[in-house]
Amino acid sequence: MSSEISLCLIETAKNNGLFVPKNQWENFGDKKRQPSGESIVYLSPDGKTVTKIRNPFAKAVIKNLRPFDIIFEHLIHNILFPNTQYTFKCISEDLSEVRIIYSQPYVSLNFLPPSQKQIDKYVIGAIGLKKENSYFYGNEYLSVTDISADSDNVLVDKNGIFYFIDPIIRLKKPAVEILEYYYRFLK
Repeated sequence: MSSEISLCLIETAKNNGLFVPKNQWENFGDKKRQPSGESIVYLSPDGKTVTKIRNPFAKAVIKNLRPFDIIFEHLIHNILFPNTQYTFKCISEDLSEVRIIYSQPYVSLNFLPPSQKQIDKYVIGAIGLKKENSYFYGNEYLSVTDISADSDNVLVDKNGIFYFIDPIIRLKKPAVEILEYYYRFLK
């Protein structure tokens, strides 16, 4: 299934001027030494943004992705975590599979990791998710994980503003249904 989706997205990107070949990735900035489980990350020359070359099928089992959910996944992240929104840049390929390239504001390493109690309070109160178990917060549409005080995916600034950098979002319904729900909810 992933190879069919990859080919479709790569071809669509090429036909619409949205394809960047792998040999141009270094144009995004300085490559961080350690890639994440999902992305190769580049820091822009001005230090204000990161570009993530994401393998959308990484952690697909955890995320419960359906065909073409990968093209909507970043929009769900943006609704839940507006301080760290992804901006779609283009499509690429590596090892014959699609890579989706996003930029995201760089979150300062000077920010602090919050306590688990602070994370729980924010996710339950501000985002409206319930604690499902030790690792997931969710509702009937989705669950979020990899946002514990032990991870490096959540930081807080001196004003108490939270930054969720790269959480894993498990979809309980098709991405389009989740987006419809949240867009109605936000109006």
